[in-house]
Amino acid sequence: MPAFLGTLRTGTSGIVVPGPKATFPEAYQSTSRLTYYATLFNSVEINSTFYRIPQPKTFAAWAAETGPEFDFTIKLWRDITHTTALADNLSGIVRFMDAARELGPKKGCLLIQFPPSNTIRQLNAVSALLTALAAADPAHEWRKAVEFRHPSWYTDDTFDMLDQHGASLVLHDKGPARNAQLNEGQTLSICASTALRATTESPTSATFCMTRLSRYTTTSRMGKTCMPTSTIPWAPLLKMPKTCTGW
Repeated sequence: MPAFLGTLRTGTSGIVVPGPKATFPEAYQSTSRLTYYATLFNSVEINSTFYRIPQPKTFAAWAAETGPEFDFTIKLWRDITHTTALADNLSGIVRFMDAARELGPKKGCLLIQFPPSNTIRQLNAVSALLTALAAADPAHEWRKAVEFRHPSWYTDDTFDMLDQHGASLVLHDKGPARNAQLNEGQTLSICASTALRATTESPTSATFCMTRLSRYTTTSRMGKTCMPTSTIPWAPLLKMPKTCTGW
């Protein structure tokens, strides 16, 4: 692996390992898929946390199945992010953060993804949610990464608000996010291309992913911590999986 992967963390959205366990190296055929996956990447984005809050013991098991340098990006529960009230669900925020605490030192990014219906008109509500999340994480163990789907968010007011909360803007390959600025000391980038295997299949997304990766190798040497995340099927050329997540 290139030396810069000490600060550039990559992984997939979900535990993406092709083939049955019988095709794994012999030492990993009797282990979990996550354990083998953790030998290929140094991070993973967990999407199941978006649909329900796992039991604390589930988070603890994930941590136990990976090495000491591995960490997890988890997506915040949709009952918090996909409502109009947002910060009003304080009990849900506390339950989520308490359960995720079982990851121990393997906490990476907390991915806070909003739906396209969430617009800049909810700036104060989003700010209140980030305040509530910080209160539920008094030790500041999580890096917060915010993903917007509506174009109205890509303004200086948004960047200022995120900076005030120490949160970074998620960069993805859709809409205005493609050219958004880096606003914090860490960046979560999501490349949701359907195929990086050949640029002829998805030239725009593939170019975006590779350009971001190139920028991160430079940026990380300047002191930022970067993590690209892409959604790419396994490509023989690059040996990369369906989704690559990095910060």
